[in-house]
Amino acid sequence: MVTVQRIMETLNVDANFLWQDEMKNTTQLVISMSEKELLKKYRSLDPIDKKAVDGLLDTLSEREKQLIKEQSKDSEYAKEFIVLEPPKVIPRFPKLASAGTGEYLFNDIPSDMIETENYEADFALGVYGKSMEPRYSEDDYVLVKKQDAVNMNDIAIYIIDGECLIKQFKGDHLHSLNPEFDDIAFNEEQNIKCVGKVLGKA
Repeated sequence: MVTVQRIMETLNVDANFLWQDEMKNTTQLVISMSEKELLKKYRSLDPIDKKAVDGLLDTLSEREKQLIKEQSKDSEYAKEFIVLEPPKVIPRFPKLASAGTGEYLFNDIPSDMIETENYEADFALGVYGKSMEPRYSEDDYVLVKKQDAVNMNDIAIYIIDGECLIKQFKGDHLHSLNPEFDDIAFNEEQNIKCVGKVLGKA
């Protein structure tokens, strides 16, 4: 009866269904012709052969369960690996108000290293002044992506005549978010360099 019970559970049928001579259409179960043939063959076996088939089915079933379990573990491990991907390490520069004489602003400026999950960032820079409050204050560090041009309204790091500034780009001038500070208009006499786009706080 254990064998019959197992078959009933596997096929989701009752005992009357198993012992009938013909397979009739039913809304409770849909099986293929090959499955019908297998069931007929099983019924024709003697008890010893049925026991052998049961053992093989149990072995294959457990193997399949184990395979599914291992695949699930691999999938979870892959997700965990992605989550645990090491952060990017970038230099962090102190607050800078002037650039010195170097071609690139930070060539000779000492820095420490920090970790960030923002993989676009190339470095972090301390905010100088209060002109970008309330978004950025003097206690903040900002993440910067190196690029020599930005889009309209982007917050960016600029060097104008050797002075390092964080401002909002407005096409023909740089805008201060704090209304207490004046904007900076561009003119042909200025030495202007865009260092990079501000991505947000570090």
